[in-house]
Amino acid sequence: MPPRVFSTGLQAGLLMNIFGWLGNQLWLGREWDAAVAGSAFAASRQRTLWNEVGSLAPDFVYGIALAWLCWICAKALGESRGVSYGAAGMLWFVAIATPLLGTANASLVPWRVTALTLLLALGIMLPVTELVWRRVARPLRVKSDPTAA
Repeated sequence: MPPRVFSTGLQAGLLMNIFGWLGNQLWLGREWDAAVAGSAFAASRQRTLWNEVGSLAPDFVYGIALAWLCWICAKALGESRGVSYGAAGMLWFVAIATPLLGTANASLVPWRVTALTLLLALGIMLPVTELVWRRVARPLRVKSDPTAA
């Protein structure tokens, strides 16, 4: 993986964390507070620095995975936006939607909170994917076709 792909993945992860925190605090804060308060693990959950750091790590992994996936798909299928957004949709479905739907199905998180969180995550993926496409896939097009800008 080229350094540009890795660094773009870290930037994407940072944006996911910022937008995710804002969305989960400002838009879904009350919903999540009620969901956690009513859960079986609420009494055992302690807010520590390690818990907070651990909650940030997945978005960095998703960001790196998104950049890598868009880079690989652009090399194999073409550098179009559609290819990158298709890769992002695949990542969203496998890494975000499936686990969240599993927690809702197991009655660990209410369906309403799950649906709103899925919408938030999808909304975050759109601008992040645009960044990744511009930094990772589009340069491949420019490099292979000097007339494309």
